[in-house]
Parts: sequence; structure tokens; C-alpha cells
Amino acid sequence: MICRVRERRVAGPVQYWVAVALAGLALVSLAADPDPKPKAKPAKPANLTDAINTVLARAPLKGIEVGVHVVRLSDGKTLFSRQSEKQFVPASNQKLLTTAAALDALGPDYEFRTTIGTAGRDLVVVGGGDPTISGRFADGDPTEYFRRWAKVLKSKQLTRFAGDLVLDDSFFDRQLVHPNWPKKDLGRWYAAPIGALALNDDCVDVRVAPGPELDKPGVITLIPATRIFSIDNRTRTVASLKDHAPRVDRRPGNSVIQCDGAVFRRAGLITSWVTVDDPTAYFGAVLREVLAEEGVTIAGTVRRSPGIARSGDFQARLVHRFRLTSALAATNKESQNFYAEQILKTMGAERGDGSWPGGRRVATESLTRIGLDPESFTLDDGCGLSRENRVSPRAITTLLVAMHRGRHGELFRESLSVAGSDGTLARRLTDESTRGRIFAKTGSITGVRAISGYAQTRSGEWLAFSFLANNVKLSIREIQDDLCKVLIDAADR
Repeated sequence: MICRVRERRVAGPVQYWVAVALAGLALVSLAADPDPKPKAKPAKPANLTDAINTVLARAPLKGIEVGVHVVRLSDGKTLFSRQSEKQFVPASNQKLLTTAAALDALGPDYEFRTTIGTAGRDLVVVGGGDPTISGRFADGDPTEYFRRWAKVLKSKQLTRFAGDLVLDDSFFDRQLVHPNWPKKDLGRWYAAPIGALALNDDCVDVRVAPGPELDKPGVITLIPATRIFSIDNRTRTVASLKDHAPRVDRRPGNSVIQCDGAVFRRAGLITSWVTVDDPTAYFGAVLREVLAEEGVTIAGTVRRSPGIARSGDFQARLVHRFRLTSALAATNKESQNFYAEQILKTMGAERGDGSWPGGRRVATESLTRIGLDPESFTLDDGCGLSRENRVSPRAITTLLVAMHRGRHGELFRESLSVAGSDGTLARRLTDESTRGRIFAKTGSITGVRAISGYAQTRSGEWLAFSFLANNVKLSIREIQDDLCKVLIDAADR
């Protein structure tokens, strides 16, 4: 981010006397009207309904489909309703449904499990859908867990394998990309492929820095530093900031990462996330490289063998575990699509069908059990990237109220972004009067903007709200924030 400092200028003699003259005119004007009337402040709406309607009457919402529902948590009373029964495309508000269903179907004590074991001469890894094998929870190093596994294997004197590295990813099906995700988004980090064995959100981080001299190529670094990709570096270090435009790309099915464009000589480190084609192959290749660095060698190849863990000679040597609750926080606070899809398929896999249809069935059963009318929503994916998802504002507030009153209410609320504090709301509603009073999930895809969650009023009362907008053509973030402010002020009206 470039910060521009506004220069403070010192007036010269001419400017000084002009300023004095203008000041004199101002004094004369005041003398002629000794009791000027202050501008009248806009009248404060008398009640919450009027206040919300005032916000919704703003110009950017003209011609947009908008649904709003606000409920008081203490007694479930509806405080405001506008098209609350209509079903909207929810964008990432879909994650509210996915994570609530996961708490019901899997439970807060659920752990993702990745099992490392042996079968004859082979080293075997059995995937359990864990989305967290990355640097997110390991000080930024996506290979940290692999290194820990190597230490455990070495402690058991398992350092040389004459056979292969065998990967069992049968916990999920082999449909890696959702069929209803927009084609233009495929290859973007937020549409990464899904797999039972997944590393670094199934992306490789490509870091671009300026070269050592002008006209020299920029410095490209891959994280993890794997040899399965090669780099075609056509970047060039330049002196002018206006020319700064590095680009990173990889074509599907191609192992070459193309980097080109100009890199400003004083630019900071720039990171792009490039998806992989085959999560299991990526996982295995990097694992083998890291194990070798740590002194654990595998003589053979890396191969898939679904169901090998059920063979008679398989012996578990260690189990890597990670709690669901931490994954839920990353899903909702940071709006991580990859996490949402891994969680949805895990719900299905635990019932024997680790697919999108299997996950949808389990999630729909859970949401119905929580209290949602199955006619009020349609699940297609877990994250909200698909435009086939549908949900009404009333269904979302019904979910929010039910979760608040249920045994997982605090866990669920704490998984949401907090205004002025963290996640997607970290830089919004940052004033002292609003910070920490909105716990919500945002949502944004083309033509869709959404925000739903909890609002704590100044008197300490809690409200559940949902604001869904479709066919959006202009930014409505300010309107969303103003709606949240109105809810915080609700008790004052």
C-alpha cells in the first residue's frame, strides 16, 4: 500500500495579507449577524423500523433485490422484516450453514485424522480430509507438520523404506472441483481443488521480490520449495512505481509457473497463490522431498492405493490430529472456501460418502434438526462460490437464534469475524462505539453482497440479523456498515 503524505506549505508575504483580509471579511460578516443559526441536524428516526428503512432507501440499493431480517435473541421477536422469506444467492454466508451443520453432525470435539503407517516395505499415508496441513497454524511453514512426522519416524528407527510412498485418499471421492463453480474462477486460490490429502490449501505460494539491479529479473521463491514445479521467470526490475505490474500464472496440466511483468525496485514481497491440479500427487511429492531432507528416505515411487489402510499388513505408526473448532474459525473469520468444502465432504465421508452430494445430505439433515425449514434453503457447495445455493434471510436468523440457544452457541459465535478486530471485518466498524459489537459472516461474489450475524446493542441486548442483496452493481459496504450501526443503536430508539 502506498501512503501519500500531504505537504504542509508555509505562506509567503502575499498569501499572509490575503489571509488577513479574508479573516477581516469573516469578522464583518459575523458582526452583521451576531446570532447565526446552526445547521439543523437530520432528525433521528423514531424507531428501529424507520431507522433501517432510512438506510435501505439509499441510492445504491435502487433496483437491487434486498432481503433483511432482524430478530431479538432474548425472545425471538422479529424486529424488522423485508423480503425475509425470499431465497437469495448467499455467497459466503453459505458458510454459516456449513459450519453450523458441522458442529451438529461432527461435534466440537471432532478431529481430522491423518494416519502415517507402514505396509510391508512401503510408507503409507491415509488422508482424513484435514484442511489445516499448512503454515496457517505452524508459523507460516506449510511443511512443518511433515518435519514433525519425520522426527517421530526417526524415533521409531523408521528411516529407510525400500518400497514406495503410498497414499490413500479414498476418504473423499475424486471429484476435485465443484461442477457449478464459475469456469473463470478455476485456478484461483479461492477455487482450489478438494482432496482427502491436502497441503497448503492445495496451492503453492509464489513470492516475487525485486532483483538485485535494474533490468535484472525479479527473485522468485516457491513455498513450499518443491521441485515438482519449474519457473519461467521473465520479470524485470524497474525504477518507476507506475510500471510495477508483476504477473504469475500456471496453465492447467502444466508444471511450469510463468512469471512476467515489471517489478518496482523498492517493492515489498508480493505473494500469489497458484492452485495445483492433483492434491494427492502434490501432497506426496512434497512429503517425500521433506522426509528426505530430514533423513527419511524412500527408494521407490509415489503412488495412490485406495483402501490400503484396510489391508492386513498395514500398521499405524502415528496419527496427526487437528480439531474441527480451529478449522471453523478459519472458515468463517477468514472466509476460506477451501476449508468449507473440506468440512462439507468430511461430513459426508463420516457417513460413508465423501462427496459433495454426500456432504449436502448430511448437512441438510443437520440443519433441519437444528430447526430450519428444508424448503427455506438449498445447498449446492459448502463455501458459497456456486450460484446454485439459495437461502432466505429468515432461514439464516432462524439458524443464528437456534445456534445461540444451543449447546454450541458460544463456539459458533466465536468462529465469526468480529468488527474492528479480526477476519473480514478487521478494518470495518472500527470506531470505539462499534468495535467488538458485531459478530458476522460477510459474503461477496459477482452481483451478490451479504452480511449476517449477531449485533450487541449498547444496552447489552443481542440481536440476530441477515442482510442479503442480489443483482448488486455498486458498492454497498457503507450501507451494510450503517445497518450494523443502526442495530447497535437499537435500544436507544
